[in-house]
Amino acid sequence: MGASVSLELTVTGQEHIRIGSCSYEVLVIRNRFMNAEGRVTDQDTDLYSPELGFLLGKRYDERDGGQTTILYERIKSMGGDEAR
Repeated sequence: MGASVSLELTVTGQEHIRIGSCSYEVLVIRNRFMNAEGRVTDQDTDLYSPELGFLLGKRYDERDGGQTTILYERIKSMGGDEAR
C-alpha cells in the first residue's frame, strides 16, 4: 500500500472562457495534494463548467511564476454534432 495522500479542493473564483464560438462560466478550483505530513507535493487548477458538468481546462503554475492553461479547442455531442 502506498503512502497516505490528501487532496484539498478550494473554489477560488469564477471566469468566463471561450471555446470556439461559445462562452462558458467556469469555477476555478485549486487542487493541492499533500503527503502524510501535510506538505504540499503537487498542485494545479481545474476550470469546471457547472453548466456542462465537466472540466473545460487545467491550469498549471510554472516555476518562473507564470501559468500555463490548457483548454479544449471544441466540444462535440456524442452524436458527432458540435454542441452549441
